[in-house]
Order: sequence, then C-alpha cells, then structure tokens
Amino acid sequence: MALSYSPHWLMTMKSLLLLFVSMLLISSVGCQQRSASILLGRWVGRPDSAALRLQREAKKYGEVPSDNARTTLSEVAVGSGSATRPSAPSQVTDWENYDVTVLFDFVSSDRLEMSLDGEQPRSGHWKIVSTSPVGYIIEVQTEQESASGEGASVLRRQFELLLDERGGTCVGFLLTEVGADRQQGALYFQRPGKSISVQSD
Repeated sequence: MALSYSPHWLMTMKSLLLLFVSMLLISSVGCQQRSASILLGRWVGRPDSAALRLQREAKKYGEVPSDNARTTLSEVAVGSGSATRPSAPSQVTDWENYDVTVLFDFVSSDRLEMSLDGEQPRSGHWKIVSTSPVGYIIEVQTEQESASGEGASVLRRQFELLLDERGGTCVGFLLTEVGADRQQGALYFQRPGKSISVQSD
C-alpha cells in the first residue's frame, strides 16, 4: 500500500530541507571567506628542501635539541639506521636548482600579484577551489599574450597550499602545482622578514 503524507507534513519537511541547504551554503561561504583572510597580504617563497622540511618539523613539534646536545640535520637525514628518522628524497628537485625568490601578494579575496626575483609584478585573479583540514587548492588566472601578438588568452593554473600552522596561526605554506611531476618540487612561503635557513654550529 502506498504511503500518503498530509500537505502540512510535506510543507514542513520542504521548509526544513530548504533551511538545511541554506545553512550549508552559508557555512561554505563563511569558511572560504575565513580561508581567504588567512592568505591576505604578502608572502615570500623560496625553493623547499629536505633539510628545511626537517627543521620546520622539528620546530613545529618542539623537537629541537639543546645547544649542548644538538644533532645536525645532516646526521638526522643520513643517520645510522634509526627507524623513526624522516626519509630524505633521493634526488634534488627542479626548484632546488635555482636560487630564486617568489613574491605572492594576495591583494584582496580575488586579486593576486606575483613577481620573481623583484621583477615587475604580474597581476591575476585567484579563488579557492577546495578546502581540506590541512590546506587549500586555489586557482590562479592570468592573461597571456598570444604567440601571434593578437589579443590575449586566459591561463588557469591550480596550486595546492599545505598550511604550516603554529599555535593556531598560519606562519607559512608549502605550494605545489596540481598535476605537476613530483620532481618539480615545492616552494615554501612565509611572511616577509622571517627566516627559515638551516642553522649549524
């Protein structure tokens, strides 16, 4: 026997469903707005390396040894068979072959300026495509002149940003291009004036 529902019940369920969908949309928009606000401003990026990753992880989890008993990063990377030591990549990434500085300036929630080694900034538009507990995927759109010199086309590229958070504050992020070969490597971005260089005794 087919079930029948009263018009009042159907209207009530429809109203509840619309309310639920509206709350989801509002929550999604609010989350993206908060995500965008985290990134706003200037960030300086440099090629990332295994040594820098080891140093960041040590600082993040409070594992930096005292001055009297410090183990160098090279000893950690090639130590004698420790089962817990991080594994180092077998080869240098493409980015590590270049001594470059990349500037990302998230001017607003949809506008971005980029420059390489202090050159003239290049403007573009950006948006958050997806979010996760550890970061975002953003899409950057820039205009590219055609080879014939007639008009310009829009170039779209997506990047994954893995946030480096300390005490609830984003102090940096690791950037890789979506779909790129792992050999390309990554750039680590942080606010201007901060230093992540490897220290030695």
